[in-house]
Amino acid sequence: MAEAIRQPMVLPIVVWALLTLLAAGSIGIALQRMHAARVEAAFAEAEAASATAEQVILRAFELVTSIHELLRIKAGLLDYSYSTAGIALDNHLRGLARDGRFGLLQVSVVDRAGDIAWSSAAEAIGLSVADREAFRVHLTGGIQGLYIGKPQVGRVSGRWSIMVSETLRGADGVPLGIGVVALDPVVLSQSLSQLVHGPGRRIVVRRLSDGAMLARSADIEQHIARPAEPDHPVVVTARQARNGQSSYESVLFHRETISAYRSPSVLPIVVSVVFDSEEELRGFWHTAYAVILCALAASALELHL
Repeated sequence: MAEAIRQPMVLPIVVWALLTLLAAGSIGIALQRMHAARVEAAFAEAEAASATAEQVILRAFELVTSIHELLRIKAGLLDYSYSTAGIALDNHLRGLARDGRFGLLQVSVVDRAGDIAWSSAAEAIGLSVADREAFRVHLTGGIQGLYIGKPQVGRVSGRWSIMVSETLRGADGVPLGIGVVALDPVVLSQSLSQLVHGPGRRIVVRRLSDGAMLARSADIEQHIARPAEPDHPVVVTARQARNGQSSYESVLFHRETISAYRSPSVLPIVVSVVFDSEEELRGFWHTAYAVILCALAASALELHL
């Protein structure tokens, strides 16, 4: 009789087990699709933010390029110091530095010996910058166009600055000096901070040559002195393809990231938008755990009934 009782119970248990496995499989597939969709959405958002951040950086360097063009005109003027045009140009350059748009700190002309021959900051005239990277690279003649130096503390301002330099040449191509435009990386970083919101999100601007950090949308003061990272995953990838996506483990935080980057063809830099993967998927995992718990509860109730 005991055998007769056990046999009718076997079939419902088998059916329940099969239905549970089927439901579990369906839930698993649905959660995988939700996970993939959330990751794809995060990459799409990062790509959109990287395009916007690139434009902010390009506008800042458009100003730098315009100032270098004015410095070339300045260097080419005869009897510059005594001409009306020369005086007006000096005043205009000083006004630009005073306005500080895009973090503009200072505009200078450096002679071939490394001494500041003219500057928007009068107290800087006569100081030597011969030891500064942004000056030294032009002595070999191997640099064409703008050179973006590593952030360093300015001798006059006492603030972190990025020296963007270019050789000034006369109509005959002879070097007349070196133009230097100093940008404040903290102000530049603040302009980027308005583009991303939420925990674990940041925008980072690095030199393409060695990965040196130029700007960061969050806590730039804590990171600006970090050593260059020539093998940083985003930098390595950007050298091969100017625009794209990247997913890597943060060296600093040891957490997986979701990243999109852009490297403008006119500048040797890479602008990356980085999202902390755990933060981006936190909502998904909350939903997934809730679904799994509900499924387990329903399955247990069904077995009881």
